[in-house]
Amino acid sequence: MRRRRCIDSNCPKSNKSTLCVREHFLYHALTKPTEKLVSIFVLNNLVKAPESLSRQTLVNLFVDFSTEPMASSILNGEWK
Repeated sequence: MRRRRCIDSNCPKSNKSTLCVREHFLYHALTKPTEKLVSIFVLNNLVKAPESLSRQTLVNLFVDFSTEPMASSILNGEWK
């Protein structure tokens, strides 16, 4: 179990981190449309050419970037 926080700033789950297993957060990530994932990566300069990646890769990256303390760093604009 790890602390995770959604890196989608418009999501209610971005307000605080929660302790959960990766699989549970993966279900949350799967609710995000592919276009939304791509826009989050582009906006935060997290991945070069995310539009060329498969949906599965995008979802896995989203889950990985949502792990604390990285998620807070991204949401606070410290990542750029």
